[in-house]
Amino acid sequence: MTPEWQGKLFEPHDEDDRAYNTALVLAHTAQKGVQAGALLSVPVLSLAYIVHSRKTAAAAAAAAASASARPTLVPFIMRRVPRFALVTTLVASAMGLGRCVWLTHPHEVFDRAYRVAHNESQQRADRWFATGAGAGAGAVLAVRRGPMRMVLGSALLVGAASLLVHVATWKEPQAAPRSGQAKELLPVANK
Repeated sequence: MTPEWQGKLFEPHDEDDRAYNTALVLAHTAQKGVQAGALLSVPVLSLAYIVHSRKTAAAAAAAAASASARPTLVPFIMRRVPRFALVTTLVASAMGLGRCVWLTHPHEVFDRAYRVAHNESQQRADRWFATGAGAGAGAVLAVRRGPMRMVLGSALLVGAASLLVHVATWKEPQAAPRSGQAKELLPVANK
């Protein structure tokens, strides 16, 4: 169910075109790094907010008259999500590059690129994340012009939420039984 344009653009080339196929795999690992950063940012940054709040409790008590002395949880997370996603993207890209370097045969890289291009669940997850990220950025821009970090943070958080919706609603496609296929398993010969 890959869209026509995406199938042509991101289709792995010949097995001998190692550079292009490696680029496909690295682009995929970078995209998954962004998605992982968006998903992991909420629990990690929530914990960081709690620790940060406790450290600044004495300073907050001194500045109790000012209501804006400490940001609330949501702006705290939204401002830091882009940096967190950048770090996870760099880590995932380094891991992907390391993996591609260790693959010795060109057909191994082609195999990885082919799996990336033809995995329906991955394609659906990427579409859900991109749609959610676009909606999140559009929502912040429609409501108010905020700092770019807030727009990116909103895009990543809504993209992560839509990725969770994808996971919750994904059903593995059922393979249709072939006509004339034997219903019982044949015994395996011992070698």
